[in-house]
Amino acid sequence: MNNIIYTALLTRVLFSACKQEPKPAGSQVATQRIDQAPAIDSAAILQAESAADSIFRAGLKQLKTVNQVEIQSLNLQIGEIKAGKRWQFDRYPGNTRTETPDSGYVFLSADIRIISTEENPRLPAILLYKAGKQNLEIVDAMTWMFYGWKNEQAFLGNTKDEGNLLGPGRTVRFSPGLAVREETMKNQVLVLVVHKSSCMIRTERKFDNPPLFYDAKTCRAKGQLSLKELAQNYEVLKIFNQQGI
Repeated sequence: MNNIIYTALLTRVLFSACKQEPKPAGSQVATQRIDQAPAIDSAAILQAESAADSIFRAGLKQLKTVNQVEIQSLNLQIGEIKAGKRWQFDRYPGNTRTETPDSGYVFLSADIRIISTEENPRLPAILLYKAGKQNLEIVDAMTWMFYGWKNEQAFLGNTKDEGNLLGPGRTVRFSPGLAVREETMKNQVLVLVVHKSSCMIRTERKFDNPPLFYDAKTCRAKGQLSLKELAQNYEVLKIFNQQGI
């Protein structure tokens, strides 16, 4: 009888021990390590960010503009780039198409001549970026428009204008442009760049005047650019408000 009672008591003790949750080994040490973790040094973070900003600004000051760009089969000759209250394109004898911006905006426009060694090439994207803290941030992309047409019938699409068809032996003149907020144009450091690859396809809409245009739907602009990406994939055409760097 004593043996039976002893066995029952031993079983109860062992069962109770199994129900207790053991402490994980080293739990006290782990807790002490968490408690002893160093505090975040906000001053050091701010100092590092300030240094990165300074490096970025120094890099901006080193940017060089070009007036001629070789992109694949294309040679772009960059003429005047200006901001103003008028954007003119699609000229033909006796007529010049003139666009005026909405209130609070100006037009940024360029005069560009292109020579191509192949027939009907794609055109590169021309993009406007503004200087952020440590990157360039996208503003918008220029729309490629033709500088002019040989006559009204060519503008209307009733006859072909060989002078506006890129190919070997022909130079085509363009007047690309885009609308920019006047405040941005005056107060931001702006960088106009051209991508070193071509993406815009020449398209025809028979009932438009003029029927030919370059479609930007096949292009993808990066929202932010580092100076390294800029150097690798773009050429700088113009820098605005460089004194603000």
